[in-house]
Amino acid sequence: MLKLLKFHMKRTQDRMKQLVDKGRSDRSFHIGDLVYVKLHAYHQVSVQAISNVKLAPKYYGSFLMEDKIGVVAYKL
Repeated sequence: MLKLLKFHMKRTQDRMKQLVDKGRSDRSFHIGDLVYVKLHAYHQVSVQAISNVKLAPKYYGSFLMEDKIGVVAYKL
């Protein structure tokens, strides 16, 4: 019974990972690229002050990529 449960749990986890990975894409940026930044309007008020946050733009930019700090961290 335990082997059967482990099999079904593994199969379910693999299926969930497959569905999540379908929507992902690998992105890499190089120094000097211009990029847009996605911000949560209700948290980030320092970039742009908007009276109606529901209608705020989803992306801000374009910002110049100055340096690569880590695998997914960049300095703008």
